[in-house]
Amino acid sequence: MVTRRDFLKNITVLSVAAPSVLTAPLGFAGSTGASKALVCVLLDGGNDAANMVVPTSETHYQTYFDVRPDLALAKEQLLPVPATGRCRDNLEVSLGLHPKMTKLAEVFANREASVIVNSGILREPLTKEEAETQGYRLPPFLFSHNSQKNEWEKGAVGYSLTTGWAGRLMDVLHQDLSGTNLAPLYSHAGETQLLRANTLNQNIIRGKKITELNANANTVTALDDYFAEVDGDAFDQTLASVGKDSIHVANTLMDVIDSIADEDDMPLYPDTGLGTQFRMTSRLIRKSTELNQGTQIFFLQLGGFDTHADQNRALNEKYAELSDAMAAFNAHLKLLGLHDNVITVTHSDFGRRIPANGTGTDHGWGGHQIVMGGAIDGSAFIGTWPDYRPEGPDAVERGRLLPTIAADQVYIALARWLGASDATIRETFPNHANFAPLDLTRNG
Repeated sequence: MVTRRDFLKNITVLSVAAPSVLTAPLGFAGSTGASKALVCVLLDGGNDAANMVVPTSETHYQTYFDVRPDLALAKEQLLPVPATGRCRDNLEVSLGLHPKMTKLAEVFANREASVIVNSGILREPLTKEEAETQGYRLPPFLFSHNSQKNEWEKGAVGYSLTTGWAGRLMDVLHQDLSGTNLAPLYSHAGETQLLRANTLNQNIIRGKKITELNANANTVTALDDYFAEVDGDAFDQTLASVGKDSIHVANTLMDVIDSIADEDDMPLYPDTGLGTQFRMTSRLIRKSTELNQGTQIFFLQLGGFDTHADQNRALNEKYAELSDAMAAFNAHLKLLGLHDNVITVTHSDFGRRIPANGTGTDHGWGGHQIVMGGAIDGSAFIGTWPDYRPEGPDAVERGRLLPTIAADQVYIALARWLGASDATIRETFPNHANFAPLDLTRNG
C-alpha cells in the first residue's frame, strides 16, 4: 500500500501557478506552422567570454592583449570565424574562437553560428556616466551569481516575478499550438526559473530519465489505485490531480525517449554530460509532432565557469565540451532535416572583468554569447564590439563591460522567431519598450 508519506517522498511538483504579467490570452503571429525549438544553454558560474571569443583584427587584439597579458591567448592559436562587424569607432573587427573549440569553429565556418557581443542584464540602456552616477537605474544585485542567473531567466528586471520569460511565453503559445497537457518545457538541470509558468509544468530530465516522478510500473499502478479512492479535503484532491498528471506525463515522455534506440543517435554525440543533454533534447525535438507540441523550449547547463584562478586550464576543458556537444547537435539536426527549425543560444550569470586577477578573473557584467542554427546569419556578429580599455566608454568599475545589448533584446527576438505576436511580447517582457528591436535571424 502506498501511503501519503510514500507518495510525497516520490513525487516532485514542478511548478505552481504564480502571479504574472499575463492578463489575458494573447494570440501569436509570424509562425509558418512548422515546429520550432529553442535550446538555452547556461554556462554556469560566469563565463569569461573575453577568452571564448577574441578579436583578431590588429588594433582590437592588441587592446585585448594589453589589458590581460597573463591570460591572453596567442593570436596564432585562435580559430578564425567569418562573423565580422564593427566597433564603436566604426573600424572592422574580425574574430577568433578559443583554440579548443575546433568543432564549433567548423559550424561558424559554415555560417551557421554567430556571436552576440557584449550582452547582459539591463533594465534600460545606460551610458557609462549614467551607470556610474545613477545607481537606481542599475539591475539589482549585480555581480551576484544567483541573482543574475535569475534576472537572465526572469526577463523582467525590476519586477518581482516568480515566473520566467520562457514559461510566460509558452503559457500563451502552448494554448494554440498544442492542445495537449504535455508541457513543451524541458530542463536538464532541475527546476529552473526560466521555464516556470502559470499554467504549465516543466519536465525535468536527468540523463535519459524524466524525474517528474520516480516510479516503476508497480508503483504507478498502486498510486493510480490510491488516487481513485481519494475523497478528502481540497489538499487531497489537488495532490491527487497533480500526482496523476505527473505519473502519466513522465511515462509518456519516457516512452518517447526510449522509442529511439541508442545506436540511432549515440555515436553522433560526445560521451559527456552536455553531450547527453543535447542528445536527449534531439529526441524530444524529433518527436514534437507525436507529442503535439508545435513549439518547445529546453534548458541545458554546463558548470565550472567561476574561474577566479587557474582559468586557462579549466576553460580548455569546458570549451572543448561545449564545442563538441553543440557541433554534434547542429550536425544531427541537419541530418534530421530540422536545422532551420531550431536555435541554440548560450547565456551565463555574467561576463567577467577584462583585466586578469592573477591566473583568473573576477565577476563582471557584459559578455559574449553564441547563437547557432539554420536561421542564423553567420557572416556578421550581432552588436557593436566593445572597447576593452578599463578607462574606456564601455567599461565600469575597473574593467567590467557595460552591456550594449540587453538580455531582453535577445529573448524578445527569439520569442518573435518562435511566433510571438506584438501583444504577447508586451505582456511577456515588461521592459520591452526600453529597447530597440534586435535582428538575430536571416529574416530579422
